[in-house]
Amino acid sequence: MVVTASAVVVSSLESPLWSHPEQEMPQLELTDGLSWSASRASHMLHRLELRGFVHRVHSGYGRARVVQLTPGGSAHLMKAFDAHGRAFRTMLLDRLTERQRTTLLKVMTGT
Repeated sequence: MVVTASAVVVSSLESPLWSHPEQEMPQLELTDGLSWSASRASHMLHRLELRGFVHRVHSGYGRARVVQLTPGGSAHLMKAFDAHGRAFRTMLLDRLTERQRTTLLKVMTGT
């Protein structure tokens, strides 16, 4: 299973957008949440905008912008989630015994 760099960037950047109620959020909030510099976030968002994954609009407050996840971005993100899930199963879960899986589930759920 090969996960492209594009899928990794999109999933890391869009995951906060995916979980946001309207799939949009202020660019500054997104940047802070990813612990990225404003310059790096602006560059990545520009590239994602060119690919049609996100759309940035002015918020009406100075230079502040709102980042919106596009339908194309959502579709690409779903592909990235699927690839990640398959890789997780293949590289980790499929290699564990039933007892190890049970232990992992207990550790992850705190039960």
